[in-house]
Amino acid sequence: SNPPVALTVQPASVTEGTGSTIELNITISAVQKNPQTFGILLQGSDVVQEDFVNQPKNIEIGAGNTSGSVTVTINDDNLIEGTESVTASINVLPEGIDLAPQSEATFQILDNDFASIQLSGTETAMPEGNQPAQFSIKLDTGTLELRKDLVIDLSLDPGNVAIGTFGDSSSPLIPGQDFRIFPDQITIQAG
Repeated sequence: SNPPVALTVQPASVTEGTGSTIELNITISAVQKNPQTFGILLQGSDVVQEDFVNQPKNIEIGAGNTSGSVTVTINDDNLIEGTESVTASINVLPEGIDLAPQSEATFQILDNDFASIQLSGTETAMPEGNQPAQFSIKLDTGTLELRKDLVIDLSLDPGNVAIGTFGDSSSPLIPGQDFRIFPDQITIQAG
């Protein structure tokens, strides 16, 4: 039976920033007489090569050893992209070695780039009825680039808004009865 090789990653998540790194480790069940080189692939649905300062293609286990590792430096970009999930896998095996059940490892790159959202409306008081209130949403990215679509969920907290004054008291809004939000989401497209 061929010795199996497994892959792990530390830490499980890392925030973009100067000096942010993860370490990919491979271990094999038997000491190797000769150096062994394993191909490594980093991929994910929103992951691109520019997410890494160095994207290694290989990890080597030296002669007389059972493990090898490589450090991957995360690029501190200026892109608003949210959290990215990365799967590291062994994609090239030396002859006579098999994959262990743990031949893939996942880690997350947490974004450190953010935008501000400003909500404004012209209506401060509305008569009851089917009268729509108009609001606008402005996204300020500063000098950053929005890399993927941004979905904003819209809601109104009825506990913080009052309608009608009856004597010295106010009545809270009742969702679905006193107000509805259409649409309940908006998407700001990347670019």
